[in-house]
Amino acid sequence: MFNLAISDIRLLKVFHCVAAEKGFSPAAVKLGLSEAAVSRAMSDLEARTGLRLCTRGRGGFTLEPDGEFVLQAAQRLMSAMDDVSEQLKGYRLGIKGELRLAITESTLSDHKNRISEHIARYKSRAPDVRIELIVLPPSGVRAAIRDGRAHVGFLPAHSRADDLNYQDMHRERMSLYCSQGHPLFGKTCSKEDIYAAEIASPDYLLSDRLGIHGDRLRIVSRTNSIEGIGILVMTGSYLGFLPDHFALHWVQQGQLQELMPKVFSYHIRFCAITRADRKDSRLIRSFLRELSPTDDDLSDA
Repeated sequence: MFNLAISDIRLLKVFHCVAAEKGFSPAAVKLGLSEAAVSRAMSDLEARTGLRLCTRGRGGFTLEPDGEFVLQAAQRLMSAMDDVSEQLKGYRLGIKGELRLAITESTLSDHKNRISEHIARYKSRAPDVRIELIVLPPSGVRAAIRDGRAHVGFLPAHSRADDLNYQDMHRERMSLYCSQGHPLFGKTCSKEDIYAAEIASPDYLLSDRLGIHGDRLRIVSRTNSIEGIGILVMTGSYLGFLPDHFALHWVQQGQLQELMPKVFSYHIRFCAITRADRKDSRLIRSFLRELSPTDDDLSDA
């Protein structure tokens, strides 16, 4: 039977670094140890577990199957230790109270949207914070931030207001769609076909995103939400701009078709917003720190 001891944690940390750096020498540099010390730690861990963890030689460094298993266990241990550390830090700092969030609708289908992950991580670090979440159209999210109903809002930033602070989260792609009942469905169309069609538009200027093409579109119906545009497009009477992640299900079902993506598609930043004229509390600042995007989040992929 293997009973984990304090000394084993140090050995597992060394092994975790060796696996991440793919070798003893780079791990030694990373850890500030001699290569001999890293080698001894690996030998001690293999002796403690009774498993052969890795092979190194002229062919390079490779993990053995047993090493893969131990590495996964080490990763779970490191993660658990980090969680405990953050929970203790949050408890010591005394982060308590209510965090009110407002988010625009139709975001759950976006694979780049990691808000649930951010909230979960924040909640683990500040367990005494109460989370309130309201779902609104973009204009409603902005209003909720301005009137104080919400501390932090999440929405696609088609434009940016001076009285709000914006923190980029990720990018999402908007494309022009028609439904199965529309005359352009299933056809190869031209820009002139698009200009002649009736468009259901959101409550912002498409010319800000599409330039001259936006100016030539026939906007005959407006709505304040993505759901509203989707409903109007599904009537077969209108074209409309929808997030690709939102439209994907109906595209796969053969009910929606994307039109001239090289001309009429564009990307927007999905952002976290706060009031610019209000100093954020420690509770809000600690939450905003959780929202830092990765390079992948801000890519067009």
